[in-house]
Amino acid sequence: MPMTNTYDVTYPPDTQQANLLGSDLRALALNVQQRMAAISGALVQRWNPALDAQPLNWTGLLFFASDTGQVFEWNGTAWIDVTFTFQKMPYNLVSINGSGSTTTGTVVLFNTLVTGLYRVSGYINLAVAGAAGSIQLTFNWSNGVLGGNGIVSAIPTTGSLGTDSNGTFMLQSSAGTSINYNIVVSGGAGCVYTYRMVVERLQ
Repeated sequence: MPMTNTYDVTYPPDTQQANLLGSDLRALALNVQQRMAAISGALVQRWNPALDAQPLNWTGLLFFASDTGQVFEWNGTAWIDVTFTFQKMPYNLVSINGSGSTTTGTVVLFNTLVTGLYRVSGYINLAVAGAAGSIQLTFNWSNGVLGGNGIVSAIPTTGSLGTDSNGTFMLQSSAGTSINYNIVVSGGAGCVYTYRMVVERLQ
């Protein structure tokens, strides 16, 4: 959220004329409203206290990222992820449910924000049988140096309704890498599948 001016604890000076008190109080009220509104929101809306005149005075300020479920604390120079101090590990970062009938291609499931140990779980279910073929769910990721993958056992597209498969994988990932998934339908014309995927941070 844009701030109309910066916080400066040295302003107004003691020598300022008394008749300016009203405008100073209005400016203060606006600043308080803006900054109260700015302590939560989407992660990309996280503001930068370093732009204020005395950024160290914001030390300890918390920002609540409503889209990622993370909590950040301003340490005087940067935002630090302190979510783990409020939530017991593991905590859920993302969970999705869906359905489909064709190959998805590579889709980003979650972009890691901090270095840590993650757990990825996937479940796939045959909802409508089709022609002969198979459905397979695969995850892939990078730990910042090497790539890795987790393959959930394939299910036949001609199987009984409710035929399912699931898998859980642990990975160490650096900040700023993607955890992706791909559902591949080989043959299986007319089939429909449902799925659920979850990403948790373990530490």
